[in-house]
Amino acid sequence: MNPLKIKDIFLQSTDFRPTETVEPYPIPRAHDSPSLFTATFTFDEFRAFWATERIAFQWEFRSEGGRRDFAQQVGNTLLPTYVPREGRGKPRQFDWSFRFRCRRHRPPKDLAIRRESVGTGCPVYIRMRKPIRQDTVQIEYLWRHNHDVSAKARAMLPVGKNELNWTKSKIAEGLDWMGIKTQLQPSEDVLRQLELEQVEPPPSTNISYQHFRKAIYRQETSECRKAEEMAKSVRLWMEQIEQEGGKTLFMEQIEDRPDSFMIAWSTSFQLQILLANQSIFYVDTTDKACKSLKSTEANGKNVEAGLLFTLLVKDQATHKGIPVAYMIGNLESRDILERWLIWLQDECRWKTSNLMVDCSIPDSQIPYSTIPNISKYYCAFHIGCAWDRKMKQLHRVPDWEMMRPPLQQMRSASSAERLVAGWSTFKERFPGATGLIQYLETWMVPSMVARWAVYMREYRSNQQIDACNLVEEWHVALKRHHVGIGRDARPDRLIFFLHGEVEAEFSEMYRKARDGLELV
Repeated sequence: MNPLKIKDIFLQSTDFRPTETVEPYPIPRAHDSPSLFTATFTFDEFRAFWATERIAFQWEFRSEGGRRDFAQQVGNTLLPTYVPREGRGKPRQFDWSFRFRCRRHRPPKDLAIRRESVGTGCPVYIRMRKPIRQDTVQIEYLWRHNHDVSAKARAMLPVGKNELNWTKSKIAEGLDWMGIKTQLQPSEDVLRQLELEQVEPPPSTNISYQHFRKAIYRQETSECRKAEEMAKSVRLWMEQIEQEGGKTLFMEQIEDRPDSFMIAWSTSFQLQILLANQSIFYVDTTDKACKSLKSTEANGKNVEAGLLFTLLVKDQATHKGIPVAYMIGNLESRDILERWLIWLQDECRWKTSNLMVDCSIPDSQIPYSTIPNISKYYCAFHIGCAWDRKMKQLHRVPDWEMMRPPLQQMRSASSAERLVAGWSTFKERFPGATGLIQYLETWMVPSMVARWAVYMREYRSNQQIDACNLVEEWHVALKRHHVGIGRDARPDRLIFFLHGEVEAEFSEMYRKARDGLELV
């Protein structure tokens, strides 16, 4: 006699076939049949009975005898056999006993959404027990449901555990949604029977992309949370990065700023790229990248979102921008940026003579004492955006479209004389644009050291320096792996993505370019 195993009781995800329609086991189910079905099966008969019944309906395991761990054991594990011992008391009658209840056995609830409650107080249960020294299984099955059990009614509810466990197993195999979707397509015979309404729809029709996405999110959440408390989880991530050869800085509270924090790190791969390149670096800021460790007041508003600061460099091997350091904070202030850059110089041995920033006030006000002998550049793309935004804000008139070409010529001036000439021409053509002229005069101050026009740039002979050719790959990777679903996620989730998938993508690109396996 082939003994029973764990997988004969608890359905394994590898044995579940979502594209197959399973009919219930043929027991008396007429309207006048007794609601309680009892039987004694051999092991093979029990396998045939339970293999169909556990898929045809949705069940929840309810432990008996204090053994809740059976469902987590390996499928090929044999079910326990009781060895009688001498002693007092009532002798044991069964080796094991399991009880399953209908998924909808809980009391009904009033839902805010327009959907029927999963719980209906369904009385259905099934109890299976193996008598000692017998190769049989006794079944006690109260089978009459108090709700509709058709596939159409099931489709109106959240998917059951069988479908969820099957989806998790496919994700663990490394399949994406397109790979899973092909395995959810019913065969031609099943489709033909569905058209003729000869069978009910299989469980695969209830599995959608949303279930796949949520399963991915739950898996990633369990992997990224090293502790329930956010600060403790972040500290454990920093310890892991240091153990792998990286540099980290975690300050839960910055001096004189009790409402601020700072999480900075550079992995071993990023340190390698940082030390190998001494060209122009760029500081990129991503707003609302994650939740904040602390809530703070800014401009009269309660800020609970974290900002991501990224230091990028144009790598000599790939000719693309690669992130070499990160910093998460809740304030976009000059002193925090200055502290981060000083840490990069002291701990990561960062050296550069060229730094590009966008038009944000904290980035543009980075003091030159922080990085001696530095040439600070404004991103040409962000300058154009800032000027255009200010132009629309100050002059809602038809001629603002005519202002764009001369402004572009000023930014593209190849000499100081051409810049002065372009500025004079603009003021003569648009004398009524007083607000914009006053705004642009701050960019014309000779003592302004930050480079923003083409003739001010050391690299003007071979390229137009702007952030686009540095952050394009970085922004694509960030949006693909994180921003779409994780802007309200915890900081440890953001660290998990940056340290995992994002770094793996850039390291693979760097390796291929270095070894000549990819055109650059």
